[in-house]
Amino acid sequence: MIYSFFFTTWPFWYLGEDEILIYQMIGFVEKLVAEWKSKWESMLRNSRHNLELEDDYGTSKLEREFAGLPDPTLKPLLHIIQGLMRFLPSSRLIAEEALDLLGNVQD
Repeated sequence: MIYSFFFTTWPFWYLGEDEILIYQMIGFVEKLVAEWKSKWESMLRNSRHNLELEDDYGTSKLEREFAGLPDPTLKPLLHIIQGLMRFLPSSRLIAEEALDLLGNVQD
């Protein structure tokens, strides 16, 4: 929701096909994690879409979007959104951690 408040759009558009959702997620915050790679390859084989990924993401889509923000005071939110949107739930920030970081942004 933090992302949506600042960019006035959803980070992903899910229209019923899982591979389209995952395709949008890859490179948004991070590369596809190894734990998901075999499942992703299976999804690609069964997909009717040509979903070619960039070889090297370098800078994530989220980082590029934050670089374009006109208000530099919002840039600390990048770390919070990245932490909340990681692929693996075990790697994500929990709500309490995100709120603590938000509190530090305001200081």
